[in-house]
Amino acid sequence: MHRRRLLSVFALGSAGFAGCAAPTDSSTTTSGSITNGSPGKPTAEKSDTTGTERGDGPIVDVGIETSRYFLYADELIPDERVIDPDDIVTATELDPSFRDVLETAREDGYEVDEVSESVLESVDRFRDHGIGYRFQPYVELAGTPISFDPTVPTVRARLASSDADEADPGRTVRQGDIDSFADPVRELVRTMGAFSAQAPRDEYRISVLPAGIEEFLDEYDYIEDSVGISRIEAERIDPGPPYTISVRELTEEDLWGHPVVAWESIPDPVRRLLTRTIESDRRAPALPPEWSEYRTDEVPEAFWERLQGEKGVSDRPYVKFEGRMYSVRAQETRQGKLPVELTASTAADVDDPAIVVRLSPSTAGDHPPLDDGLELEARGAVPSVLWLQSPTGRRLLPSDAYESVSWEPAEADSVDRRIRNIDRASVSGDDALSTTYRIPDAVPAGTYRSWGRFTVSWTNADTGQGYPQMEFPFAVRIDVRR
Repeated sequence: MHRRRLLSVFALGSAGFAGCAAPTDSSTTTSGSITNGSPGKPTAEKSDTTGTERGDGPIVDVGIETSRYFLYADELIPDERVIDPDDIVTATELDPSFRDVLETAREDGYEVDEVSESVLESVDRFRDHGIGYRFQPYVELAGTPISFDPTVPTVRARLASSDADEADPGRTVRQGDIDSFADPVRELVRTMGAFSAQAPRDEYRISVLPAGIEEFLDEYDYIEDSVGISRIEAERIDPGPPYTISVRELTEEDLWGHPVVAWESIPDPVRRLLTRTIESDRRAPALPPEWSEYRTDEVPEAFWERLQGEKGVSDRPYVKFEGRMYSVRAQETRQGKLPVELTASTAADVDDPAIVVRLSPSTAGDHPPLDDGLELEARGAVPSVLWLQSPTGRRLLPSDAYESVSWEPAEADSVDRRIRNIDRASVSGDDALSTTYRIPDAVPAGTYRSWGRFTVSWTNADTGQGYPQMEFPFAVRIDVRR
């Protein structure tokens, strides 16, 4: 599922990004090395790069750019909803009499002095047992997803406090006994007991006891699980008449488990930023095409107020744009505070037009003294695998550094292959890591920005404090004149 993919991608933390012919909004442009500066707004040191020309070949100029913020937009799929579409029962799958009950409850409310066994059995079909207990009363009526809430008699069984000293071995169920029972009894035992790390103790609930459970409760008093030996407690809870079933329509917030912000309620500056982010053709090679990224120096205050959530990811609102649901997040970059010097220049003494990206430690200005230099990580290759988007298509900038890349299987000529591995490198003292990238002949004249990213870790030599996995996104501006 995408959610598991989303968690694993953020845990890895670094990726190379595709470039584009169009500049980002209000980007900070430099033409040389990044040295010292305030957070997110590094200053520039002018480069001595003037371009390169080889015979009748292209003239290439190059520089480094940074932006204060980067934003992600993730197009969500129905499988990522907290209420799985498969758990919403269609009206045709219902017992006709129970469908009538729900339709009555929706229109006028449902209230009776005696609830029939067939209604109770229909309610029980929405209960899941085995690995914990779940009640998923979701139905689609006339094309609308609804949830129903029954107030009806229920049998509840659970494990009480430990009674190991008093337990009768002959009336105790152990894990090895479970498979000898019929399915309904196995579900009862597995719901109450903790038999794995993924299945803690829970309460078993049912309105009509399946065959074999009453006999089981007469024969056994205890269950031994990973917690210990505990007594089984079972009781019938009857709220008394009138018995009711209420119905309400499920909201998008119910379905997705997050607040959903209406597009029309978002201020215009934020809508424009979201549109640029969602429609951006820049994306990480490690991520599926549903993800896009956008970089900018300005994020309206209303974005943080409306779309970031007070608790972070858990309550971050989703946005519905042109019928699709998106999760959007923004992050401020900190290049100016990182002890890294990054420069770009045109390559010399090579046959084809090429650029060189050079990465080295920096202790200039406010940068701290380093102990053992910098530890670097990037998807595929350090400092990054680079693409650019040209009028003739998306192009990979070839490099010998890609020998370290482990690609996902794909068509041989595909530039959309995902990268599976993390590359690591170290650089210290006066050393530098220089990587050469070639400009494909198919790239026509124009100005391009190829996005990259690596993470950097270091230890302050004075304080001993470590700084792990700080992200350094950047863009290489490439001017091609033919």
